[in-house]
Amino acid sequence: MLAPVDQNGSAFYVDSERAINQLYWGNNSWLNVNLMAASQTAARVAQDTSITIADGSVYFVGTDQTVNQLWVANGQWVCVSLTAAAQTAARVAANTNLVVINGFISFVSGDGVVNQMYIANGHWVCADFMAAAQTTARVAAGTNLVVVDGLLYFINTDQ
Repeated sequence: MLAPVDQNGSAFYVDSERAINQLYWGNNSWLNVNLMAASQTAARVAQDTSITIADGSVYFVGTDQTVNQLWVANGQWVCVSLTAAAQTAARVAANTNLVVINGFISFVSGDGVVNQMYIANGHWVCADFMAAAQTTARVAAGTNLVVVDGLLYFINTDQ
């Protein structure tokens, strides 16, 4: 599965071992880097999900349904579980994808709730949009969030 090319011309893909790889042109040849090995993480990409590239990072849903981020720090790839960093029990619903807009990571949890992760006061937090909106609406199973003009849309369970 090939993700969009980033601003530097690198392509990212998930291999058969569920590891994220970076393919780029360098030294007059194509080079491939396994980012999971480079960041020394055991994390792997969940089946039937896509990777998301935004703001110089690669975001993915782990096999444990957690939100993860890969980025380069001081020339070294780093992987962190944002779910652990936000100290949240929310997990990404199976077969759904992450949506990243301006540093805000939105996802559907297993109970059909739209959640958003972001940095506040230097720490990752996870907010339940449905609770904040005081609604009982839930995202229909097997559907993804959609962004139009910076706004999130979803198919409700009652469609």
